[in-house]
Amino acid sequence: AVALGFAGAGIGLDPGQEGAGTSAGDVERAKQIALDLDLAGKVRFEQKTFGDLLADGTSERYSLIVFRNSLHHIYERNADRAIDLSVTEQCVKDLISLQRLLSDDGVLYILEATRAPFAVAKLSDLYRRSKGVGPIGWDDKRTKPEWIDLLRAAGFRSTVSANRPYNKWIGNPIIRSVGKRMSAQFTVAAR
Repeated sequence: AVALGFAGAGIGLDPGQEGAGTSAGDVERAKQIALDLDLAGKVRFEQKTFGDLLADGTSERYSLIVFRNSLHHIYERNADRAIDLSVTEQCVKDLISLQRLLSDDGVLYILEATRAPFAVAKLSDLYRRSKGVGPIGWDDKRTKPEWIDLLRAAGFRSTVSANRPYNKWIGNPIIRSVGKRMSAQFTVAAR
C-alpha cells in the first residue's frame, strides 16, 4: 500500500513467537522489500502480536489495517460449543477494540480462508499433499457469513465481500473457478 501510494506510512507486525504464523524468512523478505523500494523511513516493523497492539493503548490511528489469512488462527472455530462461544465473544471484543485503531475513514481489509464445500476441500487436500503439506482442517474455519456477522456484532456497519482465487491458482484459467471457492476477501469500513 505504501509502495503504490495508497498509504503514507505503514507498520508490519512480527509476532516474534515460535509458531505464531509469520516465519522469520517472511519477515526478513518484507523488510528487504521495504529497503529495495526505498521505503525504510515510511515502513516499520514492530515485534508484537495483534493482542499486544490492542493492549498497548496506542493513540496511533490507521487508515488501513490488513489481516491476511491470520484471523482463523486467532479465533479458531471449536467443536465444543462452550469454548467456541468464548472464542467468538473474544473475537467480537477484539474487533470492537480494533475500531479505535482505525481513523474516521479507516478501512479494515480481511483476506481469510473460509470453509470450503466438500468437493473443493478434497481438491485442496490433494493439491496440498502434492506439495508435501498436510490437509487444512476445514471444520475449524468460519464461513464468510459468520465473519460478516462477527464484524457487524462488533459495530462495523459497511461490509463488502467478494471471492478471489486462491493465491497459487490465480494464473491458472482451468482451475481458477475452483480457486475462487478457496479464499474470500471482504472489506469492512468502520463507523
